[in-house]
Amino acid sequence: APHRVPAVDRAVENLRRADEDAARHRGRVVSATLAGRRRVSRRLHDEGRLAAPWTAETAADIQFA
Repeated sequence: APHRVPAVDRAVENLRRADEDAARHRGRVVSATLAGRRRVSRRLHDEGRLAAPWTAETAADIQFA
């Protein structure tokens, strides 16, 4: 079923403009995904594993892009 995830994601993205429930769901998914990326990036930063000029914030942004 992993191949279904991108299709579901695209469907929710398309529906979010017309459906409030889909928009709320999409917002929660985006927020949770970005929060997870930030946690990973902060940990990498705290462990000294990010090369200059990367910061925890820029690393999270590029992972999320």
